[in-house]
Amino acid sequence: MNFCSIAQFPIYFNSTNTESINSIAETNNGNFITLISNEDGLSDELMIHVYNSSGNVLGMYNYPTSDEVYELYGNLYEVNRFYFVIGYIWYDAGDVQVYMLKLDSAFNKVGEYIIGDTDKQEYVYGTIIDSDSNIVVCGWEYLSGSPFIKKIDLNGNILEEKIYDVFAIFAFTSIIENKELNEYLVANHPWEVYYISKDSLTIDSVKQVLDTANLNITVRYIYPFDSSYDFILTTQELEEVEEDEYLRRVHIQRLNENCEIGWDVKFSDTSDIVIVGNAFEASGDSLIWAAITPVREISAIFFEATNHTISVYKIDATTGDTIKRVHLGGDANYVAVSVEVTGDGSVLIGASKYDWTKEDFQLDGIIWKIDAEGNFVTQIEAPEIVNNFTVFPNPVTDYVQILSPLISKADVHIFNVAGQLISTFEIIPGSNSVNLKYLEPGFYVMNIVNKNGGVQQSARFIKM
Repeated sequence: MNFCSIAQFPIYFNSTNTESINSIAETNNGNFITLISNEDGLSDELMIHVYNSSGNVLGMYNYPTSDEVYELYGNLYEVNRFYFVIGYIWYDAGDVQVYMLKLDSAFNKVGEYIIGDTDKQEYVYGTIIDSDSNIVVCGWEYLSGSPFIKKIDLNGNILEEKIYDVFAIFAFTSIIENKELNEYLVANHPWEVYYISKDSLTIDSVKQVLDTANLNITVRYIYPFDSSYDFILTTQELEEVEEDEYLRRVHIQRLNENCEIGWDVKFSDTSDIVIVGNAFEASGDSLIWAAITPVREISAIFFEATNHTISVYKIDATTGDTIKRVHLGGDANYVAVSVEVTGDGSVLIGASKYDWTKEDFQLDGIIWKIDAEGNFVTQIEAPEIVNNFTVFPNPVTDYVQILSPLISKADVHIFNVAGQLISTFEIIPGSNSVNLKYLEPGFYVMNIVNKNGGVQQSARFIKM
């Protein structure tokens, strides 16, 4: 069995169900993980796929929910060798609550937490892990029409929470931390940035960043820099092109900690959705990566037989000038949902693909990779793996032979193409003959994992 040495981008998530990417995150060991919602009928399940930097799959894990769940949405974080999914859970009965899933370093479920009161219907829009390793979520309480913030520890306990009696149309949309000010900065749709005390969650101050007299331009999301207390704010403008006919335009602004604008760039793409990531090169030059989904109306994504691409911008964060622009997609309706800048300066773009050409509506996930120069990556050589196992034959009929170069035992996990764990067994140093007669014919993924939980190798194989 030959382990993959060349990986292909983009990575597709195709199935008979409805799959959408929630987020992408780089792990501390240089791999990246994707959080995927897989809708099967009226219930959702969460899936996590793990890849190395070359795009080779290292593991696929499923976390089913009950039949009472209508929708799950979250972001993925790594803290202290644990992984956390943080977002909201929406039940068929209409209840919406804060949701947290805690996983160990091998992606085993440690805890699942439904947080808050069932009668408030709390939609989570923004999530962070702050510098004190606390989880902070912000969003909108539907029944009262008020924005809220909750500070939660890593075991799902509420440390502090507050509901704010302030004017908000879509409430607190996103949140960042300013360690120097000991505050959270929160984007409040439609016009403001709120400065919130980290300790008490009280409002320290409110900065008006947009003209309240202009109802056609509104605040959307706030994003941090890694090494500066400046921040990025995205806004959306309804631009009247003819009488009573408007186009949506995206602005990206750089502001300092006092909300003073350094630069303001308006993009020609009409857009409903903008995701922004940023990276800083070793030379000290700062960059921003922005993925913009151009659509005329949000309904066009679902129903209109028009192909919508994604525009990816590489931006000089000092001046706001566009360095490079790349177009992705074109064969269906694409929506950018996640941007992750990796340690080598490349960027991963996660998107949902709405395929109107299919008789039955189909939603698939996709990940593109763009290198640090802004070039589209199609394939990449995988790095050499020091502990080289030998596995044969492929295809497998009855027995598979695994030759391990390790000096200690290791575990083998076998997954089906849906990401379900089918089998786990142990191998010893040297030669191992493993009976796989029980597997149904089809495609599988084998992960070989050392006793510290690190994936040594991964490969696809066929069972005859």
